[in-house]
Amino acid sequence: MPKVIYTAAKGLYQAAGTGFEINDVVLSPSTESLTAGTDASLVVQTKTAASVAVDGTKEMSISDGTSVGQEAIVAISSAANTPLLTIRNEDDDADIRGQGSVNAGDVIVFVWNGSDWKLLS
Repeated sequence: MPKVIYTAAKGLYQAAGTGFEINDVVLSPSTESLTAGTDASLVVQTKTAASVAVDGTKEMSISDGTSVGQEAIVAISSAANTPLLTIRNEDDDADIRGQGSVNAGDVIVFVWNGSDWKLLS
């Protein structure tokens, strides 16, 4: 199978090799807004980032990734009343970010290793 490449200048074209490349364009993650709580979940099969409002002590989960190296981004949109947030793997309920304080504007990045989400920042 040939390599497929997309650039802003040439559009979509084929080249020798294998894989898929996107060059010279801005990619925007698919984002959803959540209010952290026991039912808040980032489903990474449909969204890659979440804007999360945290009020008090809250929890949220992230569904299993679909490929090694996939990233999930949690951006704190608002934080009030001594905001504490725990983030868990949805499948096994294991903490990937134990309870910790958050502030509006914080960004937390995770990467999927094939079986669990790992905290990057």
